[in-house]
Amino acid sequence: MVLMRVKDGDAGISAILDVRSTVRYVFPDSGHAFTVSNSEEIREVRRAGTSDEALLPPGRDSGYLWRADVFTAFAQTPDGLYVETESLGLSRPCPPMLGWLISPIARRFGRKSVVVSLEQFEAAAVAAARGQ
Repeated sequence: MVLMRVKDGDAGISAILDVRSTVRYVFPDSGHAFTVSNSEEIREVRRAGTSDEALLPPGRDSGYLWRADVFTAFAQTPDGLYVETESLGLSRPCPPMLGWLISPIARRFGRKSVVVSLEQFEAAAVAAARGQ
């Protein structure tokens, strides 16, 4: 089980989400690995980082991200490690008058979670290579 907090915003509107996911690892051979991450619960966080921080009930939020899955393939090559990641994010319909503003934020959440994961993976790999 993995818990990731993701924040994004634009034009004065922002959202913070807690995404709880289950990750499965598959090792078909010594040179390849795959991970599949499925969101179990996504909850919007109101007033994040304050003493009255609150998690909204699932389905009672702004609908930026309803479900998210991330698929990652790793392949060892003579030149190093090749990593390919794909994400699938679903959002609920946006209110018609706000769709033009909310839709771009919703689209970025999936991408942002993948970028954060890859940056953390890279940092861990660099630290492991240095023996830390």
